[in-house]
Amino acid sequence: MAGAGDSGGVVRDVDALDGVRSIVLKPSESLDESRITRIAGADFNDAGLGLDGLLSSFASTGFQASNLGDAIDVVNQMLDWRLSHEKPRKDCDEAELDPKYRESMKCKIFLGFTSNLVSSGIRDIIRFLAQHHMVDVIVTTAGGIEEDLIKCLAPTYRGDFSLPGALLRSKGLNRIGNLLVPNDNYCKFENWIMPIFDHMLLEQSSENVWTPSKVIACLGKEINDESSYLYWAFKNNIPVYCPALTDGSLGDMLFCHAVRNPGLVIDIVQDIRLMNGEAIHATPRKTGIIVLGGGLPKHHICNANMFRNGADYAVYINTAQEFDGSDSGAQPDEAVSWGKIKGSAKPVKEHNIVPKTTLDLSVNLIIYFVSTFENSAQVSASHREGGVFRLHPPAPFLLPHLAETTTQVRRYTVPKGARILVNNVSAIGHDASVWPEPEKFTPERFLLADDKLELDFRGRDFELLPFGSGRRMCPGMPLATRMAHLMLASLLHRFQWSLPADVEKNGGLDMTERLGLNLSMATPLQAMATPI
Repeated sequence: MAGAGDSGGVVRDVDALDGVRSIVLKPSESLDESRITRIAGADFNDAGLGLDGLLSSFASTGFQASNLGDAIDVVNQMLDWRLSHEKPRKDCDEAELDPKYRESMKCKIFLGFTSNLVSSGIRDIIRFLAQHHMVDVIVTTAGGIEEDLIKCLAPTYRGDFSLPGALLRSKGLNRIGNLLVPNDNYCKFENWIMPIFDHMLLEQSSENVWTPSKVIACLGKEINDESSYLYWAFKNNIPVYCPALTDGSLGDMLFCHAVRNPGLVIDIVQDIRLMNGEAIHATPRKTGIIVLGGGLPKHHICNANMFRNGADYAVYINTAQEFDGSDSGAQPDEAVSWGKIKGSAKPVKEHNIVPKTTLDLSVNLIIYFVSTFENSAQVSASHREGGVFRLHPPAPFLLPHLAETTTQVRRYTVPKGARILVNNVSAIGHDASVWPEPEKFTPERFLLADDKLELDFRGRDFELLPFGSGRRMCPGMPLATRMAHLMLASLLHRFQWSLPADVEKNGGLDMTERLGLNLSMATPLQAMATPI
């Protein structure tokens, strides 16, 4: 009876297990791979990867890298679109039927960005876009205007996010994140812009009313500097709108001018009409939105496109969250609800919305990989040439080896049991018959044309034997090579190096060596490391 009971319990357990399996291991639906992307990253072993291949890999990388890849795709759709891709409208005029006209009609691209990007090196990207007329309308903040002009007059410097405000204030330095702008820059700005305001006041009349966009175009003309995006916007007739022109140093300058020489009037209402007209009258063209950051530029561009029932393409790039209800962090679908982006906008990942792209670690790691590890062959060549292997090996003499059998090496017979000493590895590394210009530091001697490492150091190339050769070679070689590479790369990446003043005064670094069981510098190294 007990056995029968046990058997019944086993059956119940098996039935229960089958039930659990049916719940836990629920059969998967088949996925249509023609519509769904497999996850795979860039293959950096592929010599033909290139920039295009890297950018294409973002979409299939996952997380925010995929959002960036989708954003790249949407921007390319904006750039590629032509009116000739669409069927003619029923109510179109005769000119719109002309094939040449239809092929010439491109998507109208609105670019918006916040001032911090102009303070940073992103300004040069914006300048490139304006220089080559790759955008049609620009919207920014007051800081986005003045920072461009000020950089033409004086430089901005790199600082640190943690620099104390009180200390910087005492030194007349202003901090923008980890950037430093000396107060003197604003003094130069004031000296440059006040005469322009005086001239604007003289030109002002009932026929010539200044608007923010007219003021900005005038400043772009007057700065006459090819490093300025405002200069190129003026030259290429790209309108630049800033409805809050007084919200920054420009406002301070206008205030001071109004006190000293009152009367200058800037009409923002005309610009609202012009800005909204940029979207309303874009038809039959499509419109695309690229917003870097959020706030005023984002809302101003989206709101203008609402008057044409929404933009056809949109990409947001920012780090804001949507959970506080701010416009800066709002998802594109929120703009769809307001009619600022069309519900029929180009789908991304089968959604009828366009991506909001926020750069996070997954993107930064890829970019970091390109800018650091892609150059690892050069780093490897540097430490093979210099401080580890050829010029300055850590030990001048290798450990003794024992011949297991009698062998012939050129004209010499090496009997079984003989001890073999490779007496001076350092001398081999300095041998002019092996190494051209042996005293010169030339990492490129280790590289082939395609930046592949040529000479091996693991005992197969006898010109370079820092770890010996054969089965008795140094067992610490794997650790040493990895640590040397990592330490050198880390030290170069994190610090800027210089020599103390007294060392420079005495002729610089002395690389003379002291011979012993290990090679050391006759004069101990002194170097100053400044964190980057």
